[in-house]
Amino acid sequence: MSNVIRTTSLQLAAGAVMMLFVGMAQAQYVWLDADGKKQMSDRAPPASVPLKNILKSPRPMSPQASDTTAQPAVAAVAKSAPTLADREADYRKRKEIAAKAETEAATKASDQQACANAREYQSRLSTGRRLRAQNKDGQYVVVDDAERARENETNAKVLAQCQ
Repeated sequence: MSNVIRTTSLQLAAGAVMMLFVGMAQAQYVWLDADGKKQMSDRAPPASVPLKNILKSPRPMSPQASDTTAQPAVAAVAKSAPTLADREADYRKRKEIAAKAETEAATKASDQQACANAREYQSRLSTGRRLRAQNKDGQYVVVDDAERARENETNAKVLAQCQ
């Protein structure tokens, strides 16, 4: 009976040791060769294999890879990642565009308010009722017909820009 326990213990220990090395035995590179067959290896595929046929490679590429296929892959990864300067330039450009849009929106709102004021003033001028206006001294005076005509012309020019 002790031989059975001892044998089982040895088998379990051997199994555990083998499980430790299973991860190391896995292929790090997988690619399709010229015949379309799947190839697996712990070394980089030959230079004749195009990058599109490489199905799996370690990330990041190891510096020990002697084949030239590893170099374009590293260059492609490095090229796609923007640098800090690129990100800063993009940020400044976005901020500039946002500031310009904000300024345009404020100008448009101001123009719309001016047009609304001019329309309201035009309606008051066209009623024919007597109007009062404040002069330079701060006193209110009645607007005569000549002044009303001048104000009507000036207001018409403002309204022409609104349309």
